[in-house]
Amino acid sequence: MGGPVMGGRGSAGRPLPRPAGERIRAAYQHLAARPGELVSLARLRDELPDLSRADLDAVLLDMDRRRELQLEPDPHRLALTQRAKDAAIRLGGEDMHLFTITGPPPDTPPDAP
Repeated sequence: MGGPVMGGRGSAGRPLPRPAGERIRAAYQHLAARPGELVSLARLRDELPDLSRADLDAVLLDMDRRRELQLEPDPHRLALTQRAKDAAIRLGGEDMHLFTITGPPPDTPPDAP
């Protein structure tokens, strides 16, 4: 696994952080073996350590609400590690441990490849 997903260069050649939604998409592409694969939120949090839990959760919930990604509970809840439990997001009274990207970025035209 690499470090934080960054994009662009600022003054003095320092990387500029991309918006969180773009960074989540880039991290998903890095973590998922194929499109549509479920990825653990624990792995996503490891990939984006500079985003606070509150900020990352807010963006994930917003993306889920807009159907850009889908949060899912782990079907193997009895086998979850403490790390996976700690990384979960509570949604609709249920802990979500996994996510998948389900839609194009919001600025992508509908007929884009």
